[in-house]
Amino acid sequence: MKAMSRTLELLELERRHVWPPYTQARAYFEHAHPVIERGEGVFLFDTEGRRYYDAFSSWWVNLHGHSHPALNAALAEQAARVAHTAMAGQTNDQAVLLAAELAAMAPQGLTRVFFSDNGSTAVEVAMKMAFQYFRNRGETRRVKFAALTGAYHGDTLGTVALGGIDIFHAIYRPITIPVVRAPAPACGACPYGRTRSSCQGECAADIEAALLPHADELCAVVVEPLVQGAVGMGIYSPEVLRRLRAFCDRHGILLIDDEVAMGFGRTGRVWACEHAGIVPDIICAAKGLTGGYLPMAVTLVADWLYEGFFGEPGDSRAFYHGHSFTGNPLAAAVARVSLRLLREERLPEMEEKLAAFGAVMRFFAARPWCGDARWLGMVGAFDLRAPDGTPFPADYGMGRRVNIMAREEGVYLRPLGDTVYLMPPLSITAAELGDMGARIERAIDRALATV
Repeated sequence: MKAMSRTLELLELERRHVWPPYTQARAYFEHAHPVIERGEGVFLFDTEGRRYYDAFSSWWVNLHGHSHPALNAALAEQAARVAHTAMAGQTNDQAVLLAAELAAMAPQGLTRVFFSDNGSTAVEVAMKMAFQYFRNRGETRRVKFAALTGAYHGDTLGTVALGGIDIFHAIYRPITIPVVRAPAPACGACPYGRTRSSCQGECAADIEAALLPHADELCAVVVEPLVQGAVGMGIYSPEVLRRLRAFCDRHGILLIDDEVAMGFGRTGRVWACEHAGIVPDIICAAKGLTGGYLPMAVTLVADWLYEGFFGEPGDSRAFYHGHSFTGNPLAAAVARVSLRLLREERLPEMEEKLAAFGAVMRFFAARPWCGDARWLGMVGAFDLRAPDGTPFPADYGMGRRVNIMAREEGVYLRPLGDTVYLMPPLSITAAELGDMGARIERAIDRALATV
């Protein structure tokens, strides 16, 4: 009997021992899927030797391509010194230097860095900071948070409360705090009859109206700046973010900017909030921080907020939060090199990359199966449409069909329902973007032929 291939052996071990994320496991294990064993540049390679474009940056984390020599060297050099040391009564050189470099890149005034390990905890930290900041000031009425419909801020219980996507969050409502919900911009079907190019941000008034009755009870409004990711890359006008900043200022509410997905150049700027010309009170960042190498996250705040926790040793004013790997020197060393690559390579070439990415998105926009093509920086999305221009019935599973066909065409996608989105590594070339776009077109045409 022929020996089982390595791929089949690994898939069988996975079926027996792994609980996959965001997945109905019964259906997932009915079909074979790639087993990735290495990466190079914008490509991933499976155990059968097949090559795939990493069209979504391995869950939005990869900035500079896989197996980047400079990041590899930083990892090895730091591991040869020390892999981890606790930040309890001591510190480490890499975390300190990274904090200083992040403060230099942050919007003006955000000079304090609190380290954690992933985007959910970065936002959870921000929520706890906001609540305790007002408690330390004696403002005990401020006990609520606000978020937009369709929001996604993470999977810890505090961030689940903020979330507004039922398939992820509804089941947990009985064990989460209540959150004030404001209507997100509906730019694909604007109720004010605007297009994306003619938007005046009128929907900000609807957000303000939802928040106003709770204004004196709110600690903070938490928002994904300009792009609501998990709901289907909902891209909205900077004017909405400007008006939300002004509303928070008028009512003494903190504005928490969740840049976990959109920070570090994804939108064409270092921070998405730069497009609106505003400075949040708190920024949460993760994903691209280490270029996709190690889990690390940060919560950035201003000195005035940090000083709101000053008191005597052992009193209740201190921020009692942390975890074992806070400020991990291995991750910090890699993050420092990732930020240097962002400053010295990715940002200087951004204009050329944005033009190439825009050309690919316009190519998709002209296809008959494309609805509401939208993009900002190196983030793009469109909704799959039937020949008559209407959405496909949910039971068609068109996004799943496209995903399977895309793998066969050598592209690793992960559609959000019937929304296809692109968020490739920032290091991708114009030629690679064009080739990847042509492969996705073939995949969609093949998927449509199965209906």
